[in-house]
Amino acid sequence: SMRQIKRSSHDIKIADYCHYFSAISFRNKKLLEQAKQELGKISPNVTFGHAVDLTFGQIALEQGHFEKALTCFEKVNNRPTFSKDFDNGALYHNIGVCYFHMGKYNEAQKYLFKAAGLQENERDTTMLVTSYMDIANLYYEQFKDAKAIPYFKKAYLLSKKTGSYELKQN
Repeated sequence: SMRQIKRSSHDIKIADYCHYFSAISFRNKKLLEQAKQELGKISPNVTFGHAVDLTFGQIALEQGHFEKALTCFEKVNNRPTFSKDFDNGALYHNIGVCYFHMGKYNEAQKYLFKAAGLQENERDTTMLVTSYMDIANLYYEQFKDAKAIPYFKKAYLLSKKTGSYELKQN
């Protein structure tokens, strides 16, 4: 993407896509500061601004900046529905995780259950396991073990169907 930016430096639209692809690559390699720098180079009025905001939010979440992440996720969530060409279940899950880490358990519960409902409908087993674990941890953190244990069990039993050792381990 960097070579392409140099070749077509006059075409801002191509440069924006290249910066986005670079940011995603850096994020996948856990080079989060470089990813943020690349995202910062993208034009503010780009047509895929929701994807840029979502990526900024994911990076902030990974870095433990929950309020900043929540701001990015809410910005995406408040966009018109026609521009949401991404996984709403994952968005709601991330919002729920932010609220959980901020100690706002009622809000966290609302979004985590909303995410789990979408993931159940979409049969997204991997994300559903993660949602069940986060719901269990939400209850566990509040000393509601009777509610937490069934979700831990659901997550574990469902993880066996994925074939992912890491999910079962978690």
